[in-house]
Amino acid sequence: MEADDSKCGWCNHAHCHECIEEELFQAVIHDSIEQIKSEVLSCTACQALVKFRNKIAFSYGTGSNGIMIVGTAPSQSGGNLTGMPMSEGKSRSGKLVFDILAESQLVPMECYITNILFCATPGNREPLFSEINSCVTYKRREIRVLKPKLVIMLGRVPMWCLIGPSFKRGDVVLDSNGFTRLVGFFHPSYILRQESAKVEADYKAKVKEMIEKYGRQEQENGPHNTQWPLGI
Repeated sequence: MEADDSKCGWCNHAHCHECIEEELFQAVIHDSIEQIKSEVLSCTACQALVKFRNKIAFSYGTGSNGIMIVGTAPSQSGGNLTGMPMSEGKSRSGKLVFDILAESQLVPMECYITNILFCATPGNREPLFSEINSCVTYKRREIRVLKPKLVIMLGRVPMWCLIGPSFKRGDVVLDSNGFTRLVGFFHPSYILRQESAKVEADYKAKVKEMIEKYGRQEQENGPHNTQWPLGI
């Protein structure tokens, strides 16, 4: 059977943003970060990751400033050891993210820093479709509970999972609520592999520009705690 190009490569649904929406709608009213964390910390869905992982790296921060940063997975030498996504002291990618936050005068604890996967993958390989499908529901629930102003997606995996395969780096999507925006960038690890001070500086400047443009001010239709609609 030929592949259906109209379907999402990760979840095999016709449109990524329609995945499991009915289940989310039924659960969102009574959902909370505490409930999601409890479920994640007891998750054994992916046996290969369960055997490999040292710690589950649940999301970090309160999200009180309305900014959410989403990567792919904890690194083998970072979040897998610390239990914290994008660990500044253990992960070069994490340090780059924290440097951007510092230069933007943002307190990391007031952001919400997370990954699509909560468990590291062996050798830092790209997650399998089955692993992504096990975790993406949690990520969508987190977004609906927090209702951020700006979601910064770092890398192809979060962009495809939260928006769809046609989404391009640098694109900005305005959610149907009229004030929440999602923007995608290269993953920090790709930037660091270029070993170029100019590439790194340009990357920092672009991310900081989006934070300044969409993450600072309250949008016209209200604060970032307005009800998150189904049309992510």
